Amino acid sequence: MKKQILLKNTSWFEKSIGRSVYGELLILFAFVVVITFVVKTPSTPIRADGIGYFDYLPSLFEDNDLVRKDHSHAENPELYERISKMGMYVDYKEFRVNKYHCGTAVLISPFYFAARLFTETNESGNYEIEKPFQIAIYIAALFYLFLSLVFLRKLLRLYDISPINIFITQLLLVFATSVIHYAAYEASFSHIYSLFAISAFLFTAKAYFTFNRESYFLWSCLLLGLIAILRPVNPIIIFFLPFLAGSFSGFKNGALQIFRKPLVLITGIIIALAVVSTQLILWYLQTGEFVIYSYQNEGFNFLSPQMSDILFSYRKGLFVYTPVLLLSFLGLIRLLKHGNYYLAGTWVLFFLMITYLLSSWNPWYYGASYGMRVYVEFYPVFFILFALLIENLRISYKALILVIAFACVPLNILQTNQYKRFILHWHEMGKSSYWRVFLRTSRVYEGLLWKTRFSPDNYISIKRMEAGDFNVEPKGSEIIFRHQINFGKRECKTSIIKVSFGNDFKPGNKSLIALEIIDLTDSLSHFFYNPSLIRFYEEELNTFHRGLFNYSFSALDCSKEYEITVKVYARNKAVNLKGVTIDFMASRWE
Repeated sequence: MKKQILLKNTSWFEKSIGRSVYGELLILFAFVVVITFVVKTPSTPIRADGIGYFDYLPSLFEDNDLVRKDHSHAENPELYERISKMGMYVDYKEFRVNKYHCGTAVLISPFYFAARLFTETNESGNYEIEKPFQIAIYIAALFYLFLSLVFLRKLLRLYDISPINIFITQLLLVFATSVIHYAAYEASFSHIYSLFAISAFLFTAKAYFTFNRESYFLWSCLLLGLIAILRPVNPIIIFFLPFLAGSFSGFKNGALQIFRKPLVLITGIIIALAVVSTQLILWYLQTGEFVIYSYQNEGFNFLSPQMSDILFSYRKGLFVYTPVLLLSFLGLIRLLKHGNYYLAGTWVLFFLMITYLLSSWNPWYYGASYGMRVYVEFYPVFFILFALLIENLRISYKALILVIAFACVPLNILQTNQYKRFILHWHEMGKSSYWRVFLRTSRVYEGLLWKTRFSPDNYISIKRMEAGDFNVEPKGSEIIFRHQINFGKRECKTSIIKVSFGNDFKPGNKSLIALEIIDLTDSLSHFFYNPSLIRFYEEELNTFHRGLFNYSFSALDCSKEYEITVKVYARNKAVNLKGVTIDFMASRWE
């Protein structure tokens, strides 16, 4: 009766989004618009780790190189030819095994088979990750994002959250978090698929405790098995069950009800194990063993968890790159204020548990990735508290919270765009570098934090040339250095040219410094790169000091002649360079 009254007093819009998938479809449409016109649709969502998750399918159904248990690398090198080139396969005894779990491949398999209808094999009979597969994985991620939102709505309805507040919560989940990145740019990673599985599990588990129906328990078992084969740490979500139960007595009664029905309990266990067996069988086909540890050189260091870093560091901190989640703690405070110590305590206990576990991984920052990606699947845990918070706040306080929350949306979209354009570094961010590019979107900042520095222990200047001072007017250009490397001279050993000069390094100066190496034999360009002026700075922006940049290129052919030019392209402002110096750098060991 309460829910009927709630819907009766709501607007047509709230009724629509509360009773159907219109809300989810609207959010998905907005997501596609933002990705297409703001962040830009990725051309290769199957990348990096995602290649490993994806490769189960072509390995099993097309390239026929998954079954390796009867052939070592030495006995049958042809079998290993393709996978030996892939970094996601690791050595396990005499075999090579896919490092990643198969759950993502299971979920994307219908989209993979659809893409095969539009893809032809190459001459070697192997599938490349061609455009139809890239498109299919992007669509798969959108589909499972849609399902994640559907199950989040169903979950929040069990908490009597109003349709409009559910819609707001869904919007923030998509646009104020890393979801926008991992459902598009790296759609082949496991996180969106894990988000779907955990959202569905939270709904079925909460529904079980609410309605005491055995069917919900069995669905939870199925989803728990899927969760386990998506990411090995994901099953920790079972420790959130006490919170979902709502009270200690509710949790106790729910558990006792299942144990009183052993047939239902055994059936649930069999269902979960049947799903998990998918991974065990695939391991057996690869190695001849049903249980292996595929993360050979990585693992947990439980004696040294990096809990403060994983939450607050500029490198990858959860609350630095997804600050909207901090608002969930206001919901926690509200629970404590109203004396709901059980819910507050079980939530905090789970949060500390997953943070301890995730921060104990070595490396705790989880490689090159945007934000703290390993929390993506656990976002519903945070947004339950957020939804409860805005549902019960007075309108003035609610308005303030929502202004802060929605301010995180443009920040998140901008930083997602920065990551994609090499403005944010993928794994080496720090306090100074974070604020150096904060809210910066200009092209001149692309690659700024990726500047390569070479150790003097490994490289030596074999020749230094002074070019002098230069003043280039706005919108002008000038060659400030030209030199020929002739056959037989030591300069042909050069692999790095260091250009250095004094400048005030104003961030608003969009000028470029281009270095080009021309092969005089055929007048073709051997190397060309034109980084922005501020890529040269070494200390601080807006101060005059000496800056430098190392142009690194492939080795020169000593039998040829080359011409090297350094050219300044002034854009909106004049360029004043003091004491231009060119160093020809070569390895000490050649």
